[in-house]
Amino acid sequence: MLEEIDLEAGPAREEYLNLLNQRLLDRLQASGEAFLSQAVLEGRFVLRACIVNLHTTEADVDAIPAIVRRLGREVDAGLRSVLAAPARRAARGSEAGVGAPGVVRV
Repeated sequence: MLEEIDLEAGPAREEYLNLLNQRLLDRLQASGEAFLSQAVLEGRFVLRACIVNLHTTEADVDAIPAIVRRLGREVDAGLRSVLAAPARRAARGSEAGVGAPGVVRV
């Protein structure tokens, strides 16, 4: 489960990175700042740039990494916040002495 993700290594990390890249691609396309596509390489969802517009400038291409980093950080922060929410709720419940529904810890 993503709530229990260990971002250091292993399959959970790969699952998180795949989700992050999928959400990042959606965010990039919605922003209109850059248009990338995706590929799945050895089970990894990766972003892919394919420049075919003859009006694309070198400056346009040079801007892509900064745009991807900025939006990627925003998407990552949002995902981590969502994933941390169950742990925060559980911590508040244990502080209040509340366990499973209908159960109060004494």
